[in-house]
Amino acid sequence: MESNNLYKIAIIFFGFLGAANSIVLAFYLISTNLALSSLLEAEFQFQSYVGSGLVVLCTFLLAHGTYLMLKHRMRKGGVINLGAGIILYSVYLYFTVIPNPKILNWLDPIGFFLFIPPILSGIMGVISKKSLEAHDPT
Repeated sequence: MESNNLYKIAIIFFGFLGAANSIVLAFYLISTNLALSSLLEAEFQFQSYVGSGLVVLCTFLLAHGTYLMLKHRMRKGGVINLGAGIILYSVYLYFTVIPNPKILNWLDPIGFFLFIPPILSGIMGVISKKSLEAHDPT
């Protein structure tokens, strides 16, 4: 019983940590875009606004998925967190590799670890559904 509670706390912690990471990423994308708006092409500005919007959407998805896990809906919350983590990773990968300027390139070695918590939270939530429900008295 104690291990199930610790497992749930770890899943919820990873979900909220992923949401915090995505808030920081969205803030960085928006502030960099606004600071460099006179130097950047209109197409890149549009891409960074779309990327920032996706990151903000993923933040809400992570908060909702983590809330669902808190309310013992592990599989649904896990799928939402896993999907949001994959989208966040894709946005980060796009802004690190493809556009010019590569505004997230300076985070390159450590930046890939920013999205481990939401993806790990999602995987743990999806995998743990049956084992936690079997031992949960609620």
